[in-house]
Amino acid sequence: MRKLVPSLRSQSVWAAMSLLPLLLVVWVVSVSRAIEEADPASALPQAKRLMQEGNYAEASVLFRSVIKNPDAADKQVVESLESLLQCQQQLGLFSSLDNDLASALTAHPDSFRVLAQAANQIQNAQHYGVVANQQFIRGYARGQQSGRQVNVIEQDRAQSLTWRARAIELANNADAGANADELAELHLEQASALQLGRSRMLEWRLQSITDLQVVPDYLDLDSQNEVPNRPAPVTAAGDPVLYELPSSWQAASSDGQRLRWSLAQAELSENKREEAKFRWGSFLNQQFSVDTLQQDTWLFRQHSDDGQLPEQGVSAIHTLAETETIAKLANGIKRFSLPDEFNPIRVFQDVAKGKGQFAEAAAWQLIQISLNRRQYPQAAEQLQSYLARFDDSDSWKQKLLDSILQPRLTFDSVPSQLAGQPAKLSMLFRNASQVDFTARRVDIEKILLETKNYYRNFRPQQANHRFGRMANEQVPDLTSPGSLFDADDIDQFLLEQVAEWNQPLEPRPNHWDRRVQIDTPLSTAGLYLIEATVGNEAQPNAQIARILVSIEDTALVQKSMGDGHWLLCASDADSGQPVAGANIEMFGFGWDRSQNNNGGRPKMITENFAARTDIDGMAKVAAKQELQWFSVVRTQQGRLALLGFQQFWSQGQSSLSYAELKAYGVSDRPMYRPGETIQAKFWLGFATYGDELGERVANRKVTVNMLDPQGLQVAEQQLTTDDYGGCELDVPLAEAAALGRYSFQLRLADAPNTFATTSLAIRVEEYRKPEFEVNILAPEKPVALGETFEARVEAKYYFGAPVTEAEVSVKVERSTYRESFYPWAPYDWCYGPGYWWFAEDYTWYPNWRGWFGCVAPSPIGRPFWGNEPSELVLEQQLELDSTGIAKLKIDTALAKAIYGDSDHKYSITVEVRDASRRTITASGSVIAAQEPFK
Repeated sequence: MRKLVPSLRSQSVWAAMSLLPLLLVVWVVSVSRAIEEADPASALPQAKRLMQEGNYAEASVLFRSVIKNPDAADKQVVESLESLLQCQQQLGLFSSLDNDLASALTAHPDSFRVLAQAANQIQNAQHYGVVANQQFIRGYARGQQSGRQVNVIEQDRAQSLTWRARAIELANNADAGANADELAELHLEQASALQLGRSRMLEWRLQSITDLQVVPDYLDLDSQNEVPNRPAPVTAAGDPVLYELPSSWQAASSDGQRLRWSLAQAELSENKREEAKFRWGSFLNQQFSVDTLQQDTWLFRQHSDDGQLPEQGVSAIHTLAETETIAKLANGIKRFSLPDEFNPIRVFQDVAKGKGQFAEAAAWQLIQISLNRRQYPQAAEQLQSYLARFDDSDSWKQKLLDSILQPRLTFDSVPSQLAGQPAKLSMLFRNASQVDFTARRVDIEKILLETKNYYRNFRPQQANHRFGRMANEQVPDLTSPGSLFDADDIDQFLLEQVAEWNQPLEPRPNHWDRRVQIDTPLSTAGLYLIEATVGNEAQPNAQIARILVSIEDTALVQKSMGDGHWLLCASDADSGQPVAGANIEMFGFGWDRSQNNNGGRPKMITENFAARTDIDGMAKVAAKQELQWFSVVRTQQGRLALLGFQQFWSQGQSSLSYAELKAYGVSDRPMYRPGETIQAKFWLGFATYGDELGERVANRKVTVNMLDPQGLQVAEQQLTTDDYGGCELDVPLAEAAALGRYSFQLRLADAPNTFATTSLAIRVEEYRKPEFEVNILAPEKPVALGETFEARVEAKYYFGAPVTEAEVSVKVERSTYRESFYPWAPYDWCYGPGYWWFAEDYTWYPNWRGWFGCVAPSPIGRPFWGNEPSELVLEQQLELDSTGIAKLKIDTALAKAIYGDSDHKYSITVEVRDASRRTITASGSVIAAQEPFK
């Protein structure tokens, strides 16, 4: 056979082709190195141009070349970092931030400006991501690798503080070239980093100090980033924690002292002094102002009268001096004085003396403080001074001043009232000595006519649909058409004036509000618009308030008959006697969408018909469920009542199957070690309700699945039940079995969709930590409301030793305590105790509130005073002493001052965590009674 030998030319071609991949790699490396070594002076303008053109990926390459270049100037690197971040945000790439910052700091480790910029970006970055393959990936981008989701706000905070501390150290060197304003800005940014995750009820976390020598671990999956909101912390003596100014950053014993030092350093700059002081005052105001009381319901409770406000105690916020405050602390609401350096009022007053933007902000904060303290004369003086110094182009601050000094009034909403007796109003006012009233009858028939015409003439293709030829007006609520009378043109729906009267008023001092009851001369059935006018010689433009009052002599109710028909009943609103022979008009509207199949538009359809009530005042009507209806009842004697638009629909009946498969299981012990055998037995049966006996699951094949702590099936067995529906299970655990809680699921083999879960759960542990119990030692008998009582938290191991070096989280909540005794009745199990009670509460009788145990039961779902949410009284961290006991005091003086006419229950909840991280909870309660038991 002839051997083929390639020619010399062919050999050279093959050799050249084999070198192509190597040449390509060399070319790519050369281009990348050329980009990285590009002159920043030329690369930066080119990158900015690409960024403006929307070529964010190409621009990012050039920006990275600048930040990696050790010869680039600080300002060029800072500008490149800012622009690179914007490009990555436009591309939706957030995971590259950490690598970009690391590259910049590697190339410029001794630049305080680069360090500060890196700290800014990590502080404002997305503080979440995923951990996958022992790597942290920031953000949740589309298509990103899946992994364990983590929150890294604490790691970012520590990293930012570390970089800022290094930046400040470098900037303080004479060779760094930093001026006073740059140094002050660095300290202000350091203060912002300290407050990251430490504001809005989280300031208590500033008591600890962040260790900046420890490198933040972004792979820590057990870090606790969700912490509870708590008021300002207190010392062991019960006084608020005040952060003294340390001699240096290194001398600070807490992050709170670090914050104080950073702001104090910023004050050394003339241009940053006001900002630093304002931020210190804002920090103090968040913790110690009366605003901290706003979460408590008593601030917003509407009292039955407007008597004299208390002049002392924790509720007398209007009596506070500038050196005092009332605030909610970790141990409760307290009234206390503050030194000038920790008094936000003094700090804001100092800042307000300046002329910059923070002087205006500080002056406004002082106004808000006075308003929140209900010190309105002082707030008015501050507002007048503010308007004399600062701009008020939109005039809303002048309007605020007028609202304090000028007469103001508003009506409280009132329900419909019965005809035949004078209608009553409730009005809130201030600074007024007399109010003038006029009453006009509302033309209900015209409103009804315009409503019907609106829907009859409705065309979908029209852009604007106006009600009653009023601009931008839609169909009002027919039962209370108040929106029609918000505009100036209200005459078209009003009839003649029927009454006019005035009433003298006695305003309260200090521009406080007063609520009064107004008796009107109106007693005839109808809908009336009442207009109230107040004013004085100093205010030529009087203020006008309006309210609609409905006086009714007829009631109209409806009930579904279940067969597509509705029963309407007209009766006298006072006596309940039926109104026979009344005409009931029904008007409905809705959309006819049947033409949509042919490409047409939906069409508005209406229906209008009438019915007449029988001798019992009832009429049976058939109303289409797809329409919305209003109903009007009229009589020849002039009676009129209506039901506004609503959907008449009947809920279909469905028979539910209550015969569900239930399973009950027990095991030979609650806990096992890996390698041991689980022995359990289950009983299955169908639950029934009534006289019928449930089906017995006897001699049936059952599939039992065991699930591990992650919910994965680790074992499955096929069993057969005995005559009583029972079956036994033996499952050996592997030596490498996962630790945690295991659960079981059962399924009938001949009915695949019939599942049953059981409450049986066992734990698999290698060893058991020492267990302990927690008890709350509190007064067993009720204490007197207004007193301070002591409660003790005791924790001890089951073998008798006290638990020491443990953290105690204490939460105390107050709620109104109402306990009534009702004699037993046969159907208490169904309707609750006292279901047979039909008598009303005798609230009109003197000292009725003292009739303990004689209060009518409240129906389920009907709110009553005393069912308000619990008020958080105290929440703080304690430590157990050497005897395993922690003490706390609970003051009930505030509840007596605000809710002195009722009993109260203080619920105490504690969590004790020992050195092994085991947490045990306990709860207890103490009754604070307004009077001794009789």
